[in-house]
Amino acid sequence: MKIKASLLAAAMLLGVSPLTAYAETDVTEPPTETETAAETVEETTEEAAETETEAETEEETEEETEETTEEKFKTEDGMFSYKINEDGSVRIFNYNVTGFPGEVVVPSEIDGRPVTKLSNATFMNAFAITSVVLPASLTELGDSVFFGCSSLESIRVEEGNTAYKSEDGILFTADGKTLYCYPAAKADTQYTIPDTVNKLSPSCFAYAENLKHMNIPDSIGFIPGWGFAYSNLETITLADSVTEIDDYAFAYCKSLKDIDFGEGLVQIYNASFLACESLTEITIPASLTRVGQYAFAGAGMREVTIPPTVSVLEYCSFGYTEDMFAISDFVIRGYVGSAAQTYCTTEDSENDYKNDFVFLEIEDEAEDIPVPSKENTPAAEQETETSSVSAAPAQNSGNRLGVILGICGGVVVALAGVLAALLLKKPKNTESVPEQKPEAAEETKSASDEESV
Repeated sequence: MKIKASLLAAAMLLGVSPLTAYAETDVTEPPTETETAAETVEETTEEAAETETEAETEEETEEETEETTEEKFKTEDGMFSYKINEDGSVRIFNYNVTGFPGEVVVPSEIDGRPVTKLSNATFMNAFAITSVVLPASLTELGDSVFFGCSSLESIRVEEGNTAYKSEDGILFTADGKTLYCYPAAKADTQYTIPDTVNKLSPSCFAYAENLKHMNIPDSIGFIPGWGFAYSNLETITLADSVTEIDDYAFAYCKSLKDIDFGEGLVQIYNASFLACESLTEITIPASLTRVGQYAFAGAGMREVTIPPTVSVLEYCSFGYTEDMFAISDFVIRGYVGSAAQTYCTTEDSENDYKNDFVFLEIEDEAEDIPVPSKENTPAAEQETETSSVSAAPAQNSGNRLGVILGICGGVVVALAGVLAALLLKKPKNTESVPEQKPEAAEETKSASDEESV
């Protein structure tokens, strides 16, 4: 990780595109065989000391020596540099006249040998060419063949080619499943990727000058390295099928303001959104688990909310400028104990790396917490149980009171009988009997009710 971080940082600070590593050696100023052999031995020795066993090192040294001594040629007009493959066919690995304007026709054969391949980055930074014609003999294209061809408007494929085709100036594989190159200077502001396409080639939309809006269909699962780098895209929507965004995929898209990641994104790799200065806000989906080195360095945001699903935040992934200086007041919102909180204070003394960002804890909103109905809550159940228990003594008290009142009632009845007998023996009293008080009537009623119970 440290080695890769150093290489990426060095490349960015020096203004050198790491993509240059894709290209084969430029023979405009070729190294001597002695210099190349010496470099090969030195590199091999360093690799052996770090990671390789002695046997593996010897094998790799032989392969590197064989590649170093492979003979290189130029066409008579000096436009192309090429090598001869084992089967006698030709692979072109460099276009030497990068400032030549207009249309470039790739030859179908050189010195009677068929041209079958264009190597990685063959036309890299050929900024003046406006169109390219590919021969019928071509069967293989390396990665990022047209990277940096900022004036390229169309690519044509000669009839009879069974490996590639061109539709409206856009280059596809013959089966239509891989979109290889969208010309950088094509005039359209919006483009819909055909549903037949399930793969995007590295740097396929790089430097797209006029393209402003893009929707990635659900047939695509991977955004390749440098796929949209240096383009003028303003908005982009990823389908839920997209699970990974590769290194430098949207790097230096300085006009990019809005991106919808979809709901299936799992990993964002190194420098994917490097220097996207207009990107001031993003919403990270809950599906994301990893954010690579420098992923959002130089982006316009000053704070970010990171879900707990993100378990890996690598060097300088958030909170750094394009030149890898920490942004002192950068704010990270996340959950306590998450990778987001750890990242805020991560340090590595060996690499002079230390984060000191503001961490703000995310508290769950009240409406997000399900509230069970009262009758189903444990408290309600406990309350019901308590009520039934406390009601039991009242019922028992009522029974005892009933018994007492019943006894008193019997005594009253007995006394009434005695008084009646005495009255019968006395002369009849003509005075009226006083009315019974309401309280006594209520007591009598209650006593009668309790007795009946």
